[in-house]
Amino acid sequence: MKSISLALFALFNILFINCLPFNIKNNDGNQCEISFFDTQACNIWYQQQGNPKDLLSQTVIPPCQISTLFPEQLPGGWEADETCNAHQHFGHCEFHPGAYGCYRSCVNSTGPSGQACYYQNGTWISDPREGGGTVDAETPCGDLVQEIKHFCADFIPYFVCCVLPTTSSAENCNKYYLARPAGTCNGTSAF
Repeated sequence: MKSISLALFALFNILFINCLPFNIKNNDGNQCEISFFDTQACNIWYQQQGNPKDLLSQTVIPPCQISTLFPEQLPGGWEADETCNAHQHFGHCEFHPGAYGCYRSCVNSTGPSGQACYYQNGTWISDPREGGGTVDAETPCGDLVQEIKHFCADFIPYFVCCVLPTTSSAENCNKYYLARPAGTCNGTSAF
């Protein structure tokens, strides 16, 4: 999955350099077009998103506390996220600064999924601005088509709203996190 993610990131960079448009019109990742230079791109995307509670209701709730050993899997179908694996990145998570390790809910190979991130002490992070995970409209746990859907429905909007200098702002990033919140955790310990 990591090589596919890197290939998609490379494709994204090529498309960005060549100024090809993207337009993300819905949550399912089937339409992938958005203008990287339109200052309203994030706002347009945000207005087209449904109620995030609908996405959250279709995902597995992560535990609020996990072992500080950060196992590769957690009960309920949670797998260590390769972009923020505590054993590989040693607490440095590019997309979740403040997190020590993250997990992805890979119960389904299509549709929404969750991402849960934890501090080094194993406590779930509830705020994405502090490194918490987010709900995904499309899971990255699946075949290449599914990874592309995730890329279009979740990664590109994050990049446009929170990272890209021409379109990102604190207000836009907040809109992304309103549309893709962390959700809640289950009060019991995973171990």
